[in-house]
Amino acid sequence: MATPQYPGQPPYPGQPPYPGQPPFPGQQPFPGQQATRPGSVTAAAILWIIYGSLGLLGNLLSLGVGVGVQTFIGFMIAIGFLMSGIQALSGRVKSLLGSGIASIILGVIVLFALLALTSLMKSSDAPKALFAVLGLVFGGMLITAGILACAGNGKFKAWRAYRGL
Repeated sequence: MATPQYPGQPPYPGQPPYPGQPPFPGQQPFPGQQATRPGSVTAAAILWIIYGSLGLLGNLLSLGVGVGVQTFIGFMIAIGFLMSGIQALSGRVKSLLGSGIASIILGVIVLFALLALTSLMKSSDAPKALFAVLGLVFGGMLITAGILACAGNGKFKAWRAYRGL
């Protein structure tokens, strides 16, 4: 017969945690529970943090040239992705679906915008290649992060529930 458990009493070693409570050391998760943060969510969050950090750095460098609406919009997008990545890593956001879809949409816009800019340039091949590579890298980074976030959203919610968040 199992030892009776009372509210607030730590469970004995090897016992699964109570639903909605964070686990104690030595506890085993219930079968089917997500005990660790999904790897796809971690990868998406890291990509968002990298994109947001590089966006902030680029916008800070562009302040020397002049401040306009595009600089303000760039700051907001970069800060948004930086915050999304940090919140996804810490588990403070309830769902990653909105951030994932926004990431895919903005990634497609960045990819097509830089590739269109490349096709409109009449200079030598070096700047064209640079813009094409930047479009592929930054657009691809956002698209990949969005797909990873949308794919791992269910496991992320299960992980949050397991941790009691």
